[in-house]
Amino acid sequence: MDCIAKSESRNLIFSVSGFRKAYHLVDGLRKIYDQNVQKSVAMLKLAQWCKEVEESGFKAFSLLT
Repeated sequence: MDCIAKSESRNLIFSVSGFRKAYHLVDGLRKIYDQNVQKSVAMLKLAQWCKEVEESGFKAFSLLT
């Protein structure tokens, strides 16, 4: 797959309603777990992530929070 096709695929995927927001929510959770920080800092970031998920309104994430 050449660079143009990859770019077009990415644009097509992110044009789907809500997919970009869902992608960023999942990526945010991944980043929390990838960081090497104190437990209290991680818990705070996770709480902020949970609030963001609740505000997003995605029903699929309700199983996680």
